[in-house]
Amino acid sequence: MNLQITSETKGVSFQCDTPISTLLPQDSSDSIFDESSKISLKLSEKLPSAKLATAATGGYMFSVEELPETEQTLCYKCSSPAANKKELQPEEDNVSTVKIKVAAIDPVSDASASVATVSLPALAFGVVISSIFSTISF
Repeated sequence: MNLQITSETKGVSFQCDTPISTLLPQDSSDSIFDESSKISLKLSEKLPSAKLATAATGGYMFSVEELPETEQTLCYKCSSPAANKKELQPEEDNVSTVKIKVAAIDPVSDASASVATVSLPALAFGVVISSIFSTISF
């Protein structure tokens, strides 16, 4: 499963299927796998504003408050209990990978948003001053 977080979405929802209902890494609230889905990382160090929450429907909601400076792809795994114990079938048959691509922050749109925030009050001030001077007779 491939999911993407952008400046518009800021979050994604996913759910593990019934036979592979265990989410890995085990401490998934503060751990996540790298893009290769082999190395466990601390989520708070990789993406400090990211959170994984359990949804009321039994799925999960992964969200970020602030996008990173560079694009990042991180993973969770949905696994069956047999895959965790390495019994019955090979692990690949009992694991589904959830890849989450987090887009990089767009400095252009952030800059234009701050310019717009500053420009509107300046424009309003200019209109008020113009109307004052237009009513005064010299």
